[in-house]
Amino acid sequence: TLSPQKQAFIMEILSGCLEYHKLLTIVVDAFYVRDGRLCLRADYSLFEVICYLATFQLEELGFQLFRDVVRSQPVHKVCQFLRFLFNPLNLGSWIKDEWSLIYETSHVKENWIDPLMRWQPEIQELIDQLQGELTSQLSPPKSKAKVTEPKELSLTTPRPRAIPVPEPVPQVAKTRPVPRSTYQAPKEQRLLEMTKRYNRWKAEELLLQANFEELRCAVPRSRGEPQLQ
Repeated sequence: TLSPQKQAFIMEILSGCLEYHKLLTIVVDAFYVRDGRLCLRADYSLFEVICYLATFQLEELGFQLFRDVVRSQPVHKVCQFLRFLFNPLNLGSWIKDEWSLIYETSHVKENWIDPLMRWQPEIQELIDQLQGELTSQLSPPKSKAKVTEPKELSLTTPRPRAIPVPEPVPQVAKTRPVPRSTYQAPKEQRLLEMTKRYNRWKAEELLLQANFEELRCAVPRSRGEPQLQ
């Protein structure tokens, strides 16, 4: 549970962000367009609070408390936004001009721009510290290179090479004789040849018998000659 003092502080920040919403939106929107293109939109409220504290509460909070608040947030996010907000070129040009469209130019310069300019050296030092911490977190620790120490060579007497034992010649297995069936025609082929020869013999027999009958009919028979059967 938050203490009443912290609750009051949070409510003051919330009401201040609502009151100066237009001014804060100008800065945060420009940050996303220029330097924060890779930042998440979910961090929009975080940048609004940082901008509000730096612009409207830094004098009252003091630099020590403001630094503690900044350090409690992700380093790479607040470091990038503070560098953008406290850039003297941004403060003295378009931020002042855009805020002057909402409030009087003299009021903007005297109450907001000039105080931010005065705090710029301390904020820049804080940015450098945060950047150094961020760099040390990202870079792996360097290990000392090992120095190669020379060692004395230990020469050993080579062992005599053993005469290799000749390997036994493998015996070739006897080949099996080729079966006679390899050189013989298949049984089906022999039956086919036999059938062809039988049919040819039968046809020749029928042809011979037909010629004989034709010849017998052509020769005239003598009287009393018995008829051939």
